[in-house]
Amino acid sequence: MRAWEAPPPKMRRSSLFRHSVALAIASALAPATARADDGADLEALLEQHVVTTASQTAETKDTAPATTSVITAEDIRRHGIRTLNEALNYLSLGVFTTNPWHGVEIGARGVLTTADYGNHFLLLVDGHAVNEPYGGVASFDRGLGVPIELIDHIEVMLGPGAVLYGNNAMLGVINVFTKRAKDHHGVRVIADSELFTWGKIGAGFGTELKFFGRPVELTAHVEYQHQDGPHHTFAPQVYGNDSITGEPKKYSMEGPGTGVWGGRATRSHWSKTPSAYLRLVSGDLDVSVRASAFERGGAYLDSIIFYAGIFDSPVDKELERWLSIDAKYRIPVSPVFELKTRVYADGYTYGSYNRNAAAEDCFDGQTSGCDKTLRATSKWIGTEVRGTFDWLKTGHFVSMLGTDARYERVYGALRANGLDGVGEDVFAGGVDVSNIRLGTYTQHTATPWHWLSLNGGARLDVAEGYPAALSPRASVATKPWRGATTKALYSQAFRAPSTYERNFEDTYVLKPEGLRPERAYSVEGSFEQELGAHRLMFGVFRTLWTDLVRFEVLNEEELAAAHARGADIEEGAQTYRNKGRIENYGYNAGVSGVVAQKLRYGLNLTGAYSRNSGSDGESVPITVTPTFYGNARASYDLGGNLPTLALAAQFAAKRPADRAFDSGFSPMPYAPPMLELRAAVSGPVPLVRGLSYRVTANYAFQDTGPYVIGPVQSGDFGVPATLNPVDRFRAGVGLQYVWDP
Repeated sequence: MRAWEAPPPKMRRSSLFRHSVALAIASALAPATARADDGADLEALLEQHVVTTASQTAETKDTAPATTSVITAEDIRRHGIRTLNEALNYLSLGVFTTNPWHGVEIGARGVLTTADYGNHFLLLVDGHAVNEPYGGVASFDRGLGVPIELIDHIEVMLGPGAVLYGNNAMLGVINVFTKRAKDHHGVRVIADSELFTWGKIGAGFGTELKFFGRPVELTAHVEYQHQDGPHHTFAPQVYGNDSITGEPKKYSMEGPGTGVWGGRATRSHWSKTPSAYLRLVSGDLDVSVRASAFERGGAYLDSIIFYAGIFDSPVDKELERWLSIDAKYRIPVSPVFELKTRVYADGYTYGSYNRNAAAEDCFDGQTSGCDKTLRATSKWIGTEVRGTFDWLKTGHFVSMLGTDARYERVYGALRANGLDGVGEDVFAGGVDVSNIRLGTYTQHTATPWHWLSLNGGARLDVAEGYPAALSPRASVATKPWRGATTKALYSQAFRAPSTYERNFEDTYVLKPEGLRPERAYSVEGSFEQELGAHRLMFGVFRTLWTDLVRFEVLNEEELAAAHARGADIEEGAQTYRNKGRIENYGYNAGVSGVVAQKLRYGLNLTGAYSRNSGSDGESVPITVTPTFYGNARASYDLGGNLPTLALAAQFAAKRPADRAFDSGFSPMPYAPPMLELRAAVSGPVPLVRGLSYRVTANYAFQDTGPYVIGPVQSGDFGVPATLNPVDRFRAGVGLQYVWDP
């Protein structure tokens, strides 16, 4: 048994499954692979990845109409991965995530839009879209709601992916696939930790049984995670006087104000994350239920979430709750035609709680402080119907036509409650809207010869509140010689303005008019060469983003016009506009391989030139995202009951901080180059059948990240910016026990 996975009987089943997949691939690619009868070719077939995300049909990664990478459960196990963002940073191609301690931000190919809450990447779990309509939010960290031990593999598709999925797929699509019962068989109990800061307990099972004579697979897993720390000392920042009281500003509920923020924080950095996932498969029926909550404290002030508040607040926090139900049913109507139907229902709740001691951070009359509470709820239900025509019954000429309809209801409110009964409680603003979205798509694939694969399709999305969006895609893949693949691809995608952007208003936010979807236009080409079980890949891309939604201050004319319309808007109010534009081009490169099924290695690199233009026409680099980054990994399986040794690294060039170009800081704040190493040792515990362990250690060579923190968010104070701290060293120990009689 290899550590952290299933016991010996199921390993034999997994091996049989892999050989079956290899034989299926060999048949599908005949005659090109019909000669794969020596050991090297068999090893290559076993390492060939089959993906479904790019075109919703099973195909090899090299011919899929996108640049893709696959992270397997074995990759996750070998490197001791604990979260989705860790898997992406250490193991994927082209994706980059960064953690400002309150929610992971994600980008790809040199583009990351900070404070977008993941709404430019489409996140799927077993094909179910996670992004919700209030803000387009998706959680790429502990709030994912899928225990890492339950993940079978992760497919990462780079570039616009709206042709089959619609909204949010501008940077790409990430699809997390969970294990079937045969791969999660038995009962398992898990205890895991990162020493002194984080711990997890979990339990799950997978079973195959009969129900009214029909075979049923049932897989379930529940877990609870708790984090406390790391604690950190923040250098003092002198803010000065409160603009309302004229006294030194208060950053504590006790005593008079000092006008100074900073010190030792021991109560504000924490999180609690319960989650559960259930999946039932019976014949052509596939039902899944996901539930999670992610509650976390605000460790420091920043420009993203808590831009005001008290220092080391034990009550400042964010809370997200997710619940989703998805039922798919496949109907094989004839040897040529197949129908797939899906119904789904989702609920999402977001809460933000922020305590302020300063009068200037509250509303009129709340001179003794206030609690600001933002609460938003999204609910949506939908159905999707897709028909597939396999005209020759060989998979070489396939047409797909589908439609997706959903109803959304979103409501939220921002309130400020005066403390100690001073000042009126204020309803600051909110939203309460419903919406219907319709999407219709078609896709056609053709493989007229074994060396040529064609893919073309388009999707039309319509909804109330913004113009219709058309998203076409076309790709050509060729195999000029054995083991080589070339691909050329054109694709478009969009991100609809979120419900918050289109509808939220208060005294400092003016509801916009005529907000349009953001658009992305991409061309790319790639070359991949297989040499036995080794692969080389190089690809280039160019993407243009237009109509990006920006949050900007109203000028005097706009403010006067708003007042003339009767809007209750204060001076300095802002609104959302389609004013942003990004030009982005670069390359992705990778090499990976396996030697004798024991040594595995990989290296991924991305280099990108990206420029962001605002309403003033000035072109500047994109903040937070590096222009050069990547990862490297190697692992060795000692075999038998000996452990697996693994080492991984992620690295990035220096990058501008989030406030580099809009704050007037001197010097301009940049995060230093980043290098983080990760070592993992995993294996079975000797003499105890079913018990396995893993030990991990992370070390970061830099001590700051790319976010300006504290109340000093501009150069007006005459001091350099303070950047967010990095958790430099983490060590973890985990145990898993599997009982499978």
